[in-house]
Amino acid sequence: MLCWRRMKKIREDDVIKLLNELRKKYEVIAPVKLDGRVYFKTLGEGDVLTLDYVNSVVSPKDFFLPQKERILEFSESGGEVTVEDELSSKKRVFFGIRPCDVNALLILDSVAREGFEDPYYLGRRDNTLLISLECVEPGDDCFCSVFNTGPSLDEGADLVFTDIGDFYLVKSLTDEGERLVSGSEFFRKATGGDEETAGKKRKECVKGMESLDLRNFSVDEEVVKEKAKRCLYCYSCTFICPTCYCFDVVDRMDLYSRNGERMRFWDSCMNPSFTEMAGNFNPRDGMVGRFMNRINHKLRYMRDRYGVYGCVGCGRCIRNCPAGISMLEILREGVRK
Repeated sequence: MLCWRRMKKIREDDVIKLLNELRKKYEVIAPVKLDGRVYFKTLGEGDVLTLDYVNSVVSPKDFFLPQKERILEFSESGGEVTVEDELSSKKRVFFGIRPCDVNALLILDSVAREGFEDPYYLGRRDNTLLISLECVEPGDDCFCSVFNTGPSLDEGADLVFTDIGDFYLVKSLTDEGERLVSGSEFFRKATGGDEETAGKKRKECVKGMESLDLRNFSVDEEVVKEKAKRCLYCYSCTFICPTCYCFDVVDRMDLYSRNGERMRFWDSCMNPSFTEMAGNFNPRDGMVGRFMNRINHKLRYMRDRYGVYGCVGCGRCIRNCPAGISMLEILREGVRK
């Protein structure tokens, strides 16, 4: 934990002034309310920043791994093929990302950097400065405390803001974050009392969330199979999850101009065709098998491969499942077992 003497604070009223100042140099992404619900979007003229929210409806993943993106263009002329990559180098500031979603990005980082690197994801990720907003009040479905992915944050972002009333306590976790703070007029020195207030708020937030000891956790397959029978095949859990990264690639070509493009789209392991092979063979052609694979991937396979669970406890899958299937219930049953 950083000493409070190295921390700063900023008035709540000055946050929007800071972001407007940053817009002169960066694309600034921040939370706004649309029809009463909170989404992240690139701030433009007239957009109203919101700081009063539990979390966004959709995870920030779309800004790093878009639901649909063109990754390259190609053309053929005289027997020669020319390829142009669509790599991003735009400098961005992402403000208001919650600690659970920062930890989700750290998981995606591991996937994108291992073996064959994903230059399209990394181009966005490496050019984005993250300003996280710590949670001081949990949502009804939040369980980040189970995985230690929130509500506080000590790594993964450049700056961390904590609501302490009229001010936000600000700690810098990287050199880039420190440069942003030192180069702005909106920050002032914090006091020991500020850090004490922040600490109390963090503790109160944790008290309001689930506490599970995962040291003896194992997936209860019978429980998972029963829940799988309720699944409606909507795929919302995978599309709204901040750590799901499966995708499909499609080449589109104009046969007359000999020009084309390669597109990447999100895919879902819950899709019946996800594992379908030539000859119509499908090792997971049933819903139970696909559902079991998803749960095992989150709670077994990711931990075996990367050393962390593939779930960060954001609760989005619980809030958006029309069948009322809960990852938290699966965790509880696995601990009881």
